[in-house]
Amino acid sequence: MNFVFLVKFSLINLLLLLGILNPQSFLDVFLSYFLLGVLQTYFLRYQFKVAEGIGLETKKISYFIFVLSIVFSLLSIFNWKSVFINVAALSLILGIALSNLFFSQISKRSVILVFSIILIFTFTSRVNSGDLRRSISFEPVAETYFTDYFSFLKVFSLVERGYGYYSAHVKAHLEDARFDYVPQQVWGWRLPTYAYLWRIFPGSGGVSVYIFFIVLSSTALFFSYRIAKIFIGKKLAILSPYLVYPYFHFAARDVAFFEMEWWSICILIIGIYYFIRKKIFIAFLFFTVTVLIREIFIIPLISVAVASLLYRQIKQFISFIFVGIIFIAFLSLHFIKVTEYIPRTFQSLAPRDHPIGLIFLQQTLSYSSWEYLFFNLRPFLFLLLINLISTTILFIRKMLNFELTILFFSAFSLMIAISKIGTPLYDDYWGVSYVPLILIFSPIFILTIFKNMDHKYSKINK
Repeated sequence: MNFVFLVKFSLINLLLLLGILNPQSFLDVFLSYFLLGVLQTYFLRYQFKVAEGIGLETKKISYFIFVLSIVFSLLSIFNWKSVFINVAALSLILGIALSNLFFSQISKRSVILVFSIILIFTFTSRVNSGDLRRSISFEPVAETYFTDYFSFLKVFSLVERGYGYYSAHVKAHLEDARFDYVPQQVWGWRLPTYAYLWRIFPGSGGVSVYIFFIVLSSTALFFSYRIAKIFIGKKLAILSPYLVYPYFHFAARDVAFFEMEWWSICILIIGIYYFIRKKIFIAFLFFTVTVLIREIFIIPLISVAVASLLYRQIKQFISFIFVGIIFIAFLSLHFIKVTEYIPRTFQSLAPRDHPIGLIFLQQTLSYSSWEYLFFNLRPFLFLLLINLISTTILFIRKMLNFELTILFFSAFSLMIAISKIGTPLYDDYWGVSYVPLILIFSPIFILTIFKNMDHKYSKINK
């Protein structure tokens, strides 16, 4: 019996189970279970293919794990939403059958699976977002909106009409039913980047912004695959977009997609890929846009800069100096413009500060977890702990190289920081700034452990 093979195969199946979408409709359940069936069968056959001579006993146990995963997934959907069980079972069987039938073609072009996930994401987004698109198809009327999301849309609509950003921000804030004054701290004013970035995409109004977001988040899904491909090979890399796509599924059907964190995290993911591939100038551009949309993302960039310095990657470190210079200059101009409307004092620059709160951290780890079938098992917290354990093992085995350190620092630095600067009850959405990275990097950290553990698996990263 090959213990290493079985542990690895079990972990792959565990990740597949954790990534099952919590369906909002029959379409969701059909597509999510169809995808589950395709991927479970694909990984079963792929693991058998690359691990020759594993023995009959190991194969029997592998089939048992495979069947157990299928049964568990069906029992779970029956227990949670029994009305979906027939569709789930049929689509799962269909996925298994088609994956077996076309395995050789899929195996040669595994990127097909990535585009399948993106297609499922965009299609379900279109179907599930009807009410959302209707609600954002017009400029919010004064005193009828009372969320930041519609305030962002109001600002954008005013900028489209010719207002300057800061005057638009003041007007949108005063017409928000919650307020009769503008924020008295600079940090309460969002940077103006988003209002002009959204104008790049063809069209006008909130629906064009929504389409822009779907395009950007789909691109982030593709680049999550490309990041994972660098570390664990193209066959296993499909696990990264699979795990993170339900997270974006929430924003794709909810007005929360207007929050700046969603936009910055997508751009950061693309930047991380180019940084790891040592395309420094392209990474520099994406990192700069990231922090100019949402300033809190300077924290993971600082941590990556520190890692670059520790590993003596001077060229990479210098690029962050330029990002920092641009960021400080932009923030200074922002301060000058904001203080045309509020007193120009040091108090207006005082950062928010709170006692370090683990409860708030848990809130950020819960945000959007309802999009996962096993949300009651706290999947993000579980994967967070698995990442920490895996990273520790890699460090002990001296396998934690510069690129893996970059992934670790970018995911965990902001998580630690927001436990100090975030506001409990209100800023749970800050989880968007780091949880997608944990989801994307989980297969990388977990499966990298198995490199070189057995010479029989040397093919796996080809």
